Amino acid sequence: MGSIATQDRCARFIDEFNDDAVRVHGPAGSFVRNQGLGIMESWNQVFLFVSVAGPEEGLDTPSTELMVPTIMFDPEEQANDLVERVCDLFELDEETARTRLKKAELL
Repeated sequence: MGSIATQDRCARFIDEFNDDAVRVHGPAGSFVRNQGLGIMESWNQVFLFVSVAGPEEGLDTPSTELMVPTIMFDPEEQANDLVERVCDLFELDEETARTRLKKAELL
């Protein structure tokens, strides 16, 4: 699969499942500035990234971006494995996972 096609599949996954990833795997707390799915371009896989505030309060203090090490999406994964991964990661039943993956044109 070419690079553009791979990134397009990753972007469609992010659009469809970002809110689920943050709901299930995102940390909560006042230290979290931002969080969401993103493409680790060198690996062409999707991970959850979390931006956390530094030790000082305020919007102008530096933040640190962390990556949750669980692969949320691999565009080269086989369809049945992808359905199973989505069910497990986002606490969805198989029918819902298949419907949403088809909606995102990933199946």
